[in-house]
Amino acid sequence: MIDETGAKILPIAYDGVEYAGDGKYRVKLDDRYGVIDETGVEILPVQHDRLTSLGGGLFEARLGDRHGILDIDGNRRISFSDYEVLVD
Repeated sequence: MIDETGAKILPIAYDGVEYAGDGKYRVKLDDRYGVIDETGVEILPVQHDRLTSLGGGLFEARLGDRHGILDIDGNRRISFSDYEVLVD
């Protein structure tokens, strides 16, 4: 990964990288998702089947059939359950 000046800031280790705000990035590797910080430290492990940004630093996450809400620092805001989380 490179910054706006073209300087290398992280080695290419992921299939996809998307800025998530506050110096955090949603990453994809082998159809799994996680979040890293700008230094490459894993905040949310790259293990989620789905990790959808809800804005405000929150993510809807799916692990198998279990769904929950995580914040950008890796804290569970709504614990994982067998029910899908619907956000309006």
